[in-house]
Amino acid sequence: MSSKKTKKKSKKQSKKQSGKSTLKIDFSKVMKHIKITVDKFKNMSFEKLKKIENDLKGIEVTDDDNKAITMIQELLAEQKYKLSTKDLDNFGSELKSNSKSNSKFPCLFKYKDVKLKEGREEWENEIYECTKNGRQLIIKTRNLKPMTIYQQKRLEKELRLSKKASEKGLGPKIEEIFYCKTKSSEYKLFLVYERIKAGSLEDWSKTNTLTQQNKTDIKKLINTLYENDIIPSYISDRDILIDNSNPKKMKFLFNKYKNSSSIEDIIEEKKENSSEDLEWLSNFNESKINSLVCNYLVKKKIVKLTFS
Repeated sequence: MSSKKTKKKSKKQSKKQSGKSTLKIDFSKVMKHIKITVDKFKNMSFEKLKKIENDLKGIEVTDDDNKAITMIQELLAEQKYKLSTKDLDNFGSELKSNSKSNSKFPCLFKYKDVKLKEGREEWENEIYECTKNGRQLIIKTRNLKPMTIYQQKRLEKELRLSKKASEKGLGPKIEEIFYCKTKSSEYKLFLVYERIKAGSLEDWSKTNTLTQQNKTDIKKLINTLYENDIIPSYISDRDILIDNSNPKKMKFLFNKYKNSSSIEDIIEEKKENSSEDLEWLSNFNESKINSLVCNYLVKKKIVKLTFS
């Protein structure tokens, strides 16, 4: 991800209900101080930064100061960026919406009988059911709003492992992945899958009981995932799909790649952590500079937050 990113204006709001009144906290001034100080510290020598760090160690802080430092660190860590065209193209191809063909779902004009899947919690992304050329499909979505770098990397990894599982027949077959600008002018990612009629193991188990052979097949599926360098995280009955299109041989598929990893992913993460640990000894990397900035702004009373 070497493409240039544009920072989104940071504004965090905390709302407190009191009749019709709303309390808004604008952190834009805080973020302005952070940016100025970060840029300044990045141009300093190691010796000067080390001196600032040692000077700050001698300054006592209050409980409010510690809370302020933590809050500013979280603000800095959660900075989100607009995705460039190159970033978006890494996810899938672009599709121009067509409201004339489908005014309700202009990004899904290529599909027929489009219905929003009901009964999903608010925090989950929309899922649609539809058909194309007589085939039943499921379309999952991801909001591509400004993201943190961590969120972007996580989505890239999820898509990479999903495609691999699809190719190996270990997960639902992916028909197409594209991104499209919605009616609200926001980019959204659409992942088109074949529809597995029996649904999840959770739904299937409401009227059916797993046999010993079924359990053996599920264990075999998980082992095969590992053999293909797909390492799942926690697995629930919602993450296993059942394909019973062949009555003689029921097939199980894995459907949870959001928190999955490959061996290379795990090694890379460990290497990054180790590298950061070493750099703390002899250098000021980005993470260390950010931490120093948060402490500097609060301890030097440049930023002051009071908590009641």
